[in-house]
Amino acid sequence: MQTGSNELMRDINTRLILETLIQNVSISRADIAKKLGLTRATVSAITEQLKQQDLILEDGSSASGQGRKAVLYRLHREHAFHLCINLSWDGLTIMCADLLGQHRQVYEYPAAQDPGTILDTVCDAVQDALDRYDNRGILARISIAVHGTVYRNQITFCPYSPYENIPFADTLEARFHVPVLLENEANLCAIGEQACTFPAGSMIFVSVHSGIGIGIMFDGKLFHGFTGKAGEFGHTIVERDGRPCPCGNHGCLEQYASEQAVLKEYRDRQNSPGLGFQDFISACLAEDPAAMDILNSFESYMAIAINNLLNTFNPEVLILNSRIINRMPWRLDHIRGRITGRTCSQLPLFASGLQEQAALLGGISLCTIDYLGLHSLDLSRYSL
Repeated sequence: MQTGSNELMRDINTRLILETLIQNVSISRADIAKKLGLTRATVSAITEQLKQQDLILEDGSSASGQGRKAVLYRLHREHAFHLCINLSWDGLTIMCADLLGQHRQVYEYPAAQDPGTILDTVCDAVQDALDRYDNRGILARISIAVHGTVYRNQITFCPYSPYENIPFADTLEARFHVPVLLENEANLCAIGEQACTFPAGSMIFVSVHSGIGIGIMFDGKLFHGFTGKAGEFGHTIVERDGRPCPCGNHGCLEQYASEQAVLKEYRDRQNSPGLGFQDFISACLAEDPAAMDILNSFESYMAIAINNLLNTFNPEVLILNSRIINRMPWRLDHIRGRITGRTCSQLPLFASGLQEQAALLGGISLCTIDYLGLHSLDLSRYSL
């Protein structure tokens, strides 16, 4: 029992030291010991082991103080790298980055719509990205951002893409010999924003794409729900007996306020099915009456949705990620202006700082957390 207890304490201390190294550009062993309340002998033994594993490096010495200068250490971020795939309905976007989300490169590929070729298409895209990425470290993890629900590392609901029940994790693990982590796209966006731009312990991230999902953070940790379906906010009903939705209900929010719904409405109004998202944005910028009417409707529905989220969760921060707002950031004030309830008087509403790279950076962060064994730690304390 004593041996087991010692090993457990060593594992916990190792995680704490790694977390401290992530939070600091470089730091001495004495300062690590002081911050964590550990003995210098414990910190010295663990840092020596981490050096042997090539996870940390010496990084010069401190210039302050008298006598012998203290050696500084930093996380060896180039030791390994991760790959994250944003698996959307209309394409694949892949990011490769080191352990701290730096030295990152992004590659884009067309999506495969035929279920029989999807796995080959994804594997070929991953191999191409690996061939192009100029990092000498080892590939440590692969993560996949899914625009749908994930349970036990499998896609269980993906209404706008043919990805349900396809064995992505098993196939990619067999091909590339590393663990593969699947996670909901909005959840990864929340991780990315929390690690890189908004270090808040309580956060709601609203992701507006083909559907509408939210990432929910409590005390710095993701909330998944009982079977991974927490955050399917696009399937909350805003219109009684409204438009049919692939989820089986009628009047769901994403049938009125998702990018897909907005674009469909604009195409129908213009009687032109070939119009794209940029055509809608350009029409809004030109103040085309039909486009502006659709934009105002989008903002109205988003205000209702955000008001409901604020009153339900009372988060420290609520972040909205939508290409509509990203391309026209001043329109966020129009949404704010529609939220007037007394309980929302202090409105913690912000536009995404990472925008289209939020899920990718969240995937890289998740990979690092898994690779270093930091599962139980508060994500809001990281600074990638």
